[in-house]
Amino acid sequence: MKEQNVKKLGFFPWIGQSILDSIIKFGKWLLDFLWTIIKAFINIFVFAYKIIVKVGKAIGLWFYNYVNRFIKGNFKTRLSYLFVGFGHITNGQVVKGVVLLILEALFIVFMVLPQGGAYWLSQINIFGQTGGDGMRWIGDIGTTYNYVVISKFGEVLITKTTGFASNSMLVMLYSIATLLIIAAFFALYTYGISAAYSLQKKKEEGGHIASFKEETHALLDRRFHATVLSLPTLTILTFTILPLIFMILLAFTNASLFYFPPSRRFAWTGLDTFGQLFGGNAGYSFAIGEIFKWTILWAVLATFTNYIGGMILALLINKKGIKFKKIWRTLFIISIAIPQFISLSMMAKFLAKDGPIFNALDALGWMKPINIFNDTRSARTSVVLINMWIGMPYTMLITSGILMNIPADLYESARIDGAGPVTQFFKITLPYMLFVTGPYLITQFIGNINNFNVIFFLTGGGPDITTRGITYGRTDLLITWLYDLTLGGSKQEYAIGSAIGIIVFLISAFISLVMYSKSSANVNEDEFQ
Repeated sequence: MKEQNVKKLGFFPWIGQSILDSIIKFGKWLLDFLWTIIKAFINIFVFAYKIIVKVGKAIGLWFYNYVNRFIKGNFKTRLSYLFVGFGHITNGQVVKGVVLLILEALFIVFMVLPQGGAYWLSQINIFGQTGGDGMRWIGDIGTTYNYVVISKFGEVLITKTTGFASNSMLVMLYSIATLLIIAAFFALYTYGISAAYSLQKKKEEGGHIASFKEETHALLDRRFHATVLSLPTLTILTFTILPLIFMILLAFTNASLFYFPPSRRFAWTGLDTFGQLFGGNAGYSFAIGEIFKWTILWAVLATFTNYIGGMILALLINKKGIKFKKIWRTLFIISIAIPQFISLSMMAKFLAKDGPIFNALDALGWMKPINIFNDTRSARTSVVLINMWIGMPYTMLITSGILMNIPADLYESARIDGAGPVTQFFKITLPYMLFVTGPYLITQFIGNINNFNVIFFLTGGGPDITTRGITYGRTDLLITWLYDLTLGGSKQEYAIGSAIGIIVFLISAFISLVMYSKSSANVNEDEFQ
């Protein structure tokens, strides 16, 4: 009787079993993902410990070599500890030694000048004394000037003006630059001592000491890579590393509209800025929590809708029997050729309450004009759908190339074994897609976390809402809210913006490492070779 009931039910038991299997698989995946996150947190501390150990060993090795070379070195090497190029000059490398001496002299002059490196480091006040108000201000307090003004009636007027002698922003920037210069000179100093000791050993062993001409030839031949990469390295240090360190340090100050040069200095506040974002200020903590949830939801929706939509588009266009394939591809690629700010700005105008789309619908009597960007649900739905229109052609191009390179005999073997189109897709097409596009998918996900253009040009982050004194947009991402707090708003909360930038970086780095460790490109690296 029981078997008869099962036969009458047909495929219903199979559906129930499939649903149960799916739930079990999802549960296992969820537990595995949570365990991966826990391991990632543990690995952060393990990695930090390893870095501390390596740095400690490196410092110990440097001190050992520093003392050992001084003890075993002759007077030429020992004088190099005071005059960096002396060992080179006395061992035949005159030009190189003179260059090292000039660089050392320039460094000393730079440090002792009235407005030199030592001055800026003394103004940074990281560990200095606090002022009368308890703040550790960056820069000196300024100088008071008395101006005597004589009116046209001969009356003497005295005006008193106080001007800050130090600009906190310049003090911090120049202090960072000074520290980088000190680090560069330290590397040069270490190299000079090491090279002087090596020259001493070569001379004692009767080895060949390269001349200036031979050194120059090596820089243009054997060590040409160092010559070519020196300028890009200097450029990166100046225009990337220096501003990056400056913006990170800004998060530990009270820099804002009311505490920013030239009107006022800003001061070190430690972790107070992060404390405001995570509990110290109820408005900020609530706002960042809401924006963070939407940012992750947006990144998931924007990434997978583009990926799945672009894949389906590629499958349809590459399907046998479809005519005018080149025309279809060209039509979709045109949307890539148009700059995004033009496409998104025009789409925002078209979908506005008084735009042409709603005017046409109203004229036809189908729908009254509405402001879709003034409602949270419709605004969020709109940005996801418009982002699909912008992003699907990229995925279509990538997956089209993958589809053309999947071996046809795999599909033929699958058909012989009785596999249908759906089974072929999930067993052959999708694994190849994920293997090749796994890193791209991670890149897209992180890019969508920081997708400033779509949100800014479509909704501007709105509709705005004010909670506990803090205003934010219901479609704001962390990156667009950062812009509103620093450049787009009236408060100009530079410290808060810098702290949010650090948080976005940590989130992006953590998610990238976790997702890549679980991607098929990393896990199944050997299966598709």
